[in-house]
Amino acid sequence: MKLKELESWLTRCEGFKKPKVKLEQYVTSSHIAARMLYAAQENIEGSSVCDLGSGCGILSIGSVLLGAQYVCGIEIDLDAINIALENYDEFFDEDDEPAPLDFINAELTTSEGDNEDCCSRFNSTFDVVVMNPPFGTKNNAGIDYAFLQRALKLVHPGGHVYSLHKSSTRDFFMKKLKKSCEEFGCLVKGEVMAEVRYELPKTYRFHKEKSLDIAVDFWCFQKQLNTENN
Repeated sequence: MKLKELESWLTRCEGFKKPKVKLEQYVTSSHIAARMLYAAQENIEGSSVCDLGSGCGILSIGSVLLGAQYVCGIEIDLDAINIALENYDEFFDEDDEPAPLDFINAELTTSEGDNEDCCSRFNSTFDVVVMNPPFGTKNNAGIDYAFLQRALKLVHPGGHVYSLHKSSTRDFFMKKLKKSCEEFGCLVKGEVMAEVRYELPKTYRFHKEKSLDIAVDFWCFQKQLNTENN
């Protein structure tokens, strides 16, 4: 599937009906989603993929379209999952044979009690994680890093994590990579594949501008087979 075709398909995905500010819910545009997935296509095709913080399912559905063997979207907001299921139904009917796609209602960025038991079930399960995590503004400082920590637990050694993070945090993530065994419990390599302009449309009442462009890095992280930093 060509990039423009993928983007055209993904424009059919509906976004949040009532976005929740405490979850920093913003729609991932079809333009950015298509380019993320297209860059990761070689690793997505024929693989097991997790969409962490799957929202309305655009990255999950895009992964199915690009030939993933299995896709699992993990999302804390049940309303978002219901929209994702509606989106999925718009793409595929009973005569199609797409890859299996499950959506799981769970919180995977904390590690307490029963929640950690849920988290551990998925450790080292996936070939690829794709995600557009909250950037960590408002009352969610550090949530973007918590998403990355969890994503690296979800992939097996050799697996890849494709993610978006504000360009202003690039130095922070570079420093974490230099001591990845201490930070993540495994050796991790990472590179910024592209810097993109992420348009945040006016979503909440406190927004004054119709839209705001933010510089965002598109990262590829890989969990290494060996366990020691060089």
